[in-house]
Amino acid sequence: MALRWANALAYGGVMFALSGCNTTPEKPTPQMTDQARLMKLAADVEKRGDKGTALALYERAATSSTDPAIQLRLAKAREAADDLEGAETVYRSILTANPNNSEALTGLGSIQLQSGDAQGAIRSLTAAAAQKPTGRIYNKLGTAYILLGQTENAESAFNKALAIEPGKLDTRTNLALAQAIGGKFPVATSTMQDVVNSPLVERRQLINYAVILRMSGRTDEARAVNVPEMTAAGKETILRQAANAVTIKDPASRAKAIGVIASG
Repeated sequence: MALRWANALAYGGVMFALSGCNTTPEKPTPQMTDQARLMKLAADVEKRGDKGTALALYERAATSSTDPAIQLRLAKAREAADDLEGAETVYRSILTANPNNSEALTGLGSIQLQSGDAQGAIRSLTAAAAQKPTGRIYNKLGTAYILLGQTENAESAFNKALAIEPGKLDTRTNLALAQAIGGKFPVATSTMQDVVNSPLVERRQLINYAVILRMSGRTDEARAVNVPEMTAAGKETILRQAANAVTIKDPASRAKAIGVIASG
C-alpha cells in the first residue's frame, strides 16, 4: 500500500573511492575546517548514491562535534543505511539536548513507525507537528493512526497533510484507505477519483483503488482496473484477499490485512 509499512572507512580509502567517479567533486576551499571538508565530501558522495562511504564520513565528522545539524545528517545517513537502531540513538541524543527539535522528532517518529511502535510514533510526530507542521509529518502521523485502527484520527491527519500538499497522490490514497478501513466505502472510492484520473498515478495506487472497489462490493469495476504488469490471476488473488479483509471486524487488524494486500 501507499503506506509505507558500515564500518568507518579509512580517510585515504574514501579519497580513492571518489577518484573513481565520472565527475570530479568540488574541491573544499583552504579556509574550511577538516570537519567542514568531511561534511562536504559526505554530501557529494551521498548524491552519487554511495551510502556506505557517506555514512563513514558523517561518522567521522560527528565524532568531534555535538552540532545538531551534523548529528542530524549522521542520523539520516544511518537511517538510509537501514541502521534504524543507530539512527534512533542519535535522534534521542539530539532530543535530550533539545526536546523541541522538529527534525529529530520526525526522524524518531519515522523509525518508531517502521519498527511497529505506532503509539510512540504518534507521540513523536504530534510533537513534531506542533513545532513545524508539514505534509510529510501529518502523512506519517495518519499512517500511525491507521495501524492502530483509529481511522477518524487518521483521516484528520491525512486531510491536514493534503491542506499543505494538495497534489500528493500517496497522501490522498492513504486517506481513501483510512476511509475504507472505517467502512466509508462510497467516500473512499470518491476520494480515489482524483488519484486514478491523474497522469501521475502509479501502480501501487491503482492496486489500492482495486482493493477499495472490491471492499465496496464493486467487484466488476475492481476487475476492470488496469494495473500494469499484473496478471488476471494475480489480480483475482488480491481481490479475494480484499473481500476477506471486509469481514474482519477489528479496524486495526483490518488495516494490517489491507496493508499486506496492497503492498503487492
